[in-house]
Amino acid sequence: MLREVIRPFKAWDAVRCSAVTLDPGIVLSACRIQRFDGHAGSDAYGVEFRCLGRRYTCPLYLFQARTQVMDPVPVEEIPAREAVAV
Repeated sequence: MLREVIRPFKAWDAVRCSAVTLDPGIVLSACRIQRFDGHAGSDAYGVEFRCLGRRYTCPLYLFQARTQVMDPVPVEEIPAREAVAV
């Protein structure tokens, strides 16, 4: 399932070990909820996701409030020249 950023929020770039701001319109993929165990004072649940080939994490409460599920385009709305025959 793909999600789209609808309000800016900060996420953690797991590879660069730095915070980044994701702006509205950015598409996120491979979203999965994680439970964080043993981190005193941290949020209990977070989300790991991919964006532009990078892996990010953020607290679940931020993710839910600032992203939305992208609706797939119904087949009948796809122009014939873009449709793939099966």
